[in-house]
Amino acid sequence: MTGELAYFVEELSLSYHYISLSRGVINSSDLFFLIGMIWVFLVASVLVLRNK
Repeated sequence: MTGELAYFVEELSLSYHYISLSRGVINSSDLFFLIGMIWVFLVASVLVLRNK
């Protein structure tokens, strides 16, 4: 159980997805994760700026 939880938490980290891209391996799941993170932070920034 602990191994599964550690693997799940590791997959949520940015460095886990960035390491393979930095080695030149282009994986679609890594790209989708990074694009999703960029989108989430852009939307959050817009919401914060609209509330100020």
